[in-house]
Amino acid sequence: MFQPINRDRENPAVSTQAMTFESLRQYVETLDDRVRRLYERANPALEKQPSLMLHAFKELGTAAEALQVAMEELLCQHENILDLHSEVERERDRYHILFNESPDAYLVTDASGIITHANRAALVLFNCPAQFLLGKPFPTLVPSERSNAFRQQLRQRQEHRDPQEWELRLYSPYRNAFDAALTLSCDRDETGNVLSMRLCVRDITARVRRIAAQEAQEAFDPTCDRDRHCYLKGDIIPFKLDSLWIICEGWVKLSTLTENNEEIMMGIIGPKMPFGPKFTPFSIYQATAVSDTVELVCIPQAEIAECNQLKSFNNSQLLEHLHQTQYFLAVYGRRKIKHRLLCLLKTCDRLFGDRVPQGSRLQVRLTHQELADACCTTRVTITRFLKTLQEEGKILFDRDNHIILPDAVSSSPPPAQITG
Repeated sequence: MFQPINRDRENPAVSTQAMTFESLRQYVETLDDRVRRLYERANPALEKQPSLMLHAFKELGTAAEALQVAMEELLCQHENILDLHSEVERERDRYHILFNESPDAYLVTDASGIITHANRAALVLFNCPAQFLLGKPFPTLVPSERSNAFRQQLRQRQEHRDPQEWELRLYSPYRNAFDAALTLSCDRDETGNVLSMRLCVRDITARVRRIAAQEAQEAFDPTCDRDRHCYLKGDIIPFKLDSLWIICEGWVKLSTLTENNEEIMMGIIGPKMPFGPKFTPFSIYQATAVSDTVELVCIPQAEIAECNQLKSFNNSQLLEHLHQTQYFLAVYGRRKIKHRLLCLLKTCDRLFGDRVPQGSRLQVRLTHQELADACCTTRVTITRFLKTLQEEGKILFDRDNHIILPDAVSSSPPPAQITG
């Protein structure tokens, strides 16, 4: 009767538990050869029990052929696995290069926060060798007085599935502490447990300083604790060559005179805006109060030169003066007086418009002559066109004769885009 071959007894060197693919292939070839030799030696015995022996050898041959076919399929699968393994290795190398060459600093930690990987940008950011980061808990990079709070915050943020970003101070013995923005993302198993964490670290020291400086500048009030000078509507405000005026309350019209003694409006400025002879190249320069009252403070140029906050404030307001000059240039560029007047009203709305139910109300009530001076025309012409604009529904007047621009007019394109 046919007895199955005991692989471990016949070939102890081949074990099914530690059999490499090559040893398996050799074993199959050896088995096939043994079956062939056994069949040749058994030819004399076939005469005594021909049917039984023939059936046994037939079954044995069939099993050997099936094993050979399985071996060929396994060989094909093995080659596919090798190809996939090579492709995976290439992808792994590519992502490793991307990780290491990323311009942002990346740190990878295990579930407990121990740093396992750090890219080149992280070493540059912390200005340290890899040995300082690898194997260390990430909280050691946080100043000691904040480390406990950071650990608690890190645990809370691990509960969120989406990447989390927050700002904090980080520390390295190889450089000064710096402000950083952290972006946290986690790898999880099927049950949601954290397997590892990825931390993107960006140095935002410059941004934090810029925001702090901007907030300090916005909080800075150059008019605080200074004597105020008050002027009424229509008053001419005198200039001081060595000082600047800064408006506390009210509105001031800036103008110059032509050689024919005609006034040209250069702008209308309001609270926090400085003005003075240093802001214009014209030898004839005049400031007139156009609101009911105007309160000003006077700051000497010598004090501005010594105070960085005053210099920064002065420079920022110069940009506002430049913008207003460009607005008025857009007014003067209109050929038709009607369009020039409407453009001027929109510019005034941009500078000192105030929301009311009917639209936008100009806080300053300019006279017809002042509007005429700004539009380089006569008062009679301005009066006529104001009436035309009112009939067309493009302007309204309240009970105090302040001009109101309806929403459809005030929300139309800015002055620089109005076509004449």
